[in-house]
Amino acid sequence: MSTQVNILPQLTGGPAPRTVVGLVSEGPRFIGFNNSKVRLRDQVAFGRLLSLGHLELLFGLGTSEEKSDAELVNSIRANFDVKPDQLKNITRAFRALQKADDEAQDAWRPPTPTPPTEEPNEARIADAIGATRLLAPHVPLLFRVGNSGFEHVSHSGKVDLSLTARELSALRHFTAPATIAEITQRVSQSEENLSAEEVKSLLERFACAGVLRSFEPEDPGFEIAYQGDAKRKRQEERVTQALHDAIKRAEERNPRRRDAVSVFPVNIDWQIVPLALGFLFSAARAHDGGRLTDSFDFRPNWLTDETAPVPDGPMVMLHSHYIWNSAGMLACSARVKAANPLALNIHGGPDVPKYEPDVERYFHDHPYVDIAVHGEGEITICEILETLETALLSRNPVDLTLLDGVTGLSYRGADGVPVRTADRPRIKDLNDIPSPYLTGEFEVFAEAGVPSVIMETNRGCPYGCTFCDWGSATASKIRKFDLERVFAEFEWCARNKIESIGLADANFGTFQRDVEIAKRTAELKKTYGYPMELGTNYAKNSVKYLKPIVDTLVKGNIIAKGLLSLQSMDEDTLSVINRANIRLSKYEALAAEFRANKLPLYVDLMMGLPGSTIKSFCNDLQECVDREVYPKVHPTQLLVNSPMNEPAYREQYGIKIGPSEMLTSCATFTEDDYAEMTKIRRIYLVAEKFGILRHALRYARQETGQREIDLLTRLMVAVDNDGDRWPALRFTFLYVPAVMVPPVDWGWFMADLHRFFVEQLGIPDDAALDSALRAQHAMIPAPERQFPETIELPCDYAAWHADVLTAKENGHLQDWFKTVAPLRSYGAGILTVTDPNQICEQALGRSFNSYIWSLWELSSEIARPSDGAITA
Repeated sequence: MSTQVNILPQLTGGPAPRTVVGLVSEGPRFIGFNNSKVRLRDQVAFGRLLSLGHLELLFGLGTSEEKSDAELVNSIRANFDVKPDQLKNITRAFRALQKADDEAQDAWRPPTPTPPTEEPNEARIADAIGATRLLAPHVPLLFRVGNSGFEHVSHSGKVDLSLTARELSALRHFTAPATIAEITQRVSQSEENLSAEEVKSLLERFACAGVLRSFEPEDPGFEIAYQGDAKRKRQEERVTQALHDAIKRAEERNPRRRDAVSVFPVNIDWQIVPLALGFLFSAARAHDGGRLTDSFDFRPNWLTDETAPVPDGPMVMLHSHYIWNSAGMLACSARVKAANPLALNIHGGPDVPKYEPDVERYFHDHPYVDIAVHGEGEITICEILETLETALLSRNPVDLTLLDGVTGLSYRGADGVPVRTADRPRIKDLNDIPSPYLTGEFEVFAEAGVPSVIMETNRGCPYGCTFCDWGSATASKIRKFDLERVFAEFEWCARNKIESIGLADANFGTFQRDVEIAKRTAELKKTYGYPMELGTNYAKNSVKYLKPIVDTLVKGNIIAKGLLSLQSMDEDTLSVINRANIRLSKYEALAAEFRANKLPLYVDLMMGLPGSTIKSFCNDLQECVDREVYPKVHPTQLLVNSPMNEPAYREQYGIKIGPSEMLTSCATFTEDDYAEMTKIRRIYLVAEKFGILRHALRYARQETGQREIDLLTRLMVAVDNDGDRWPALRFTFLYVPAVMVPPVDWGWFMADLHRFFVEQLGIPDDAALDSALRAQHAMIPAPERQFPETIELPCDYAAWHADVLTAKENGHLQDWFKTVAPLRSYGAGILTVTDPNQICEQALGRSFNSYIWSLWELSSEIARPSDGAITA
């Protein structure tokens, strides 16, 4: 082993890490450098990519006491090709930040875990950097510019890794995994020109600090860490190829008929069965005793090859639109029409507009669209084909005015302006629509091993929530498919090893038969091993059948989490969005059921609903805190067919939208208010869902009587108004959502928080506060941590926390802090933390916006339930 290896140097303290360099995938960058004018609501960006010359200047500014700043700058200019203004600006900003940091210090330090961090031995380090292993540093990884160079600080507050400028710069050449030989070759040919011995020393020190990822090539952890996208791409390629092979075999069994008009389904999603298109095909095949099959050739091309030549002659293309696939549907439609003007493009689905101004704009903007179907399409498509049958067979351009007598559609008139026919009533008996699962439409998906399907056991929603087009699309009364048919479809899924069934029911659990469906699903899982997951939307105003449903699915290992679609709990907002008829007490009962089964409980909230305000939004967030649930906070997106998009409603509530159809202002909040809510949402999710302040804020609630959301707001205001006084809080709120890794040192963050609690909130600086901060610090992940980790607490935080939860379960959601004894009255305790879900290894550094389900929840007595998922 190289003699330069320094096993876990015991350096502590030093300057606060305001000047931060982040090692990201493309190399070293400034993170949060010179950000005094950046506000928390601003969209932050990383600083410049740093060259070796930039890094040498920073290294000299941090470590050199012999040279003046001018001498350092001149030395860099003499040796590196760096613009003088850049060097001067970096120097000026560094000194300003250094002065501010010297004025913002706090004595709080992380506790020493028991047992202490295990020191790596030479044999283990040698194995970690073995010749065949794939090596890379944890990325992103943040370093402070300190007295010993670029310093990485461990979770326990020790500087466990110090780098020179050449070493940090060299890391840009192997942020992606490579063997030690490959790394040595790259770096030896680079500007940094490290020798083989220097590369080995660098890797050894990274391994000692616990921030080197080391894998054997076949290690499954390597794929999780670095090839998640590649793994998904391989699955996509495998399933796509299998689908195309299955389609080819189906076409060979059923050659294209030249005497008939081909009907093609347009599907661009390889991973899920297109239920709506299947319904159209099965309905059209069965219509009038199968008569349409004499003139129409329903092709089994269930995955559209967007590179294949477009067939000539008359044909019908069926496009089913959702908000996530509309762009692809329209692109396919344009391509087909350009290659074959005789092709008839029929578009339908939830993302095809129904309101008159939108329909006119839709046909104007998309001149290749021939027909837009509004509402349920199974009968409409049959009548369209029946009406246009003769015209299509003539192989001449079709006169679409023939459709005047077909209800439920708009067609392109001779002048390009759409002509709308009367609305079509809902289908009375859903069983008139044959099941595409049972008629063979989807056999190619079974052959190809497609992992997911969508199914319906009923249609309809009795609620007319204005943000949703579910109730408006299927209107009030719920209609059901026969139970035996549903059972047969579920068995088709299980027999064909479908991993995930997504129920498109709006309110599963409304009927007693839904209990039977849950039981049948569990029986099939026991018999076939599938399905592995059942996703659904639970009944909103009835919990009578939900307890047996949840119990059955949990025991069958079919669900691992619960979801409550609350959207808002504000009475004014609920009234405006026509959701006031859904009682919150019903949600409470459902939440209790999930808790009883020890399932993690998520809540859907919507930010920016008409009727809402900053105050009501904060109240909604506080309700999640009070209930100890995981929040999923979604910006409100205006769906094209939702009642919210109805012109009179938009005018009444002054609705304005921005990019991606996001609602950015209305009668009750301005665009400036929306920007404020966006800021609150981002910091709340980091603080509460990812948990970096969850326990600290609970403690402060009892000490001050102020709600957690109000305390968090006070923190944000202080950071914006006097960021130099709270540098760690400011850096964390601004940049941790961007990098999703520790802000160099969680102890730095906790020290600022400690000061704020004492100086601004008046919380006594005693053993109770220390215990709460120690517990909070122990629950936050960092890449180098070793587990299990046990810390001693002057006051038993775990016991206090258990009493808090008991008080809430007993009805004291808002006043628990008055009924639970103060933490300082509890005797000493311990807290043991583990990481069974490998949060520290696999979940750090992911995109903040991709974390839909994922968490930073380490395991302990004070952890919330977790399903173990680390990916969205």
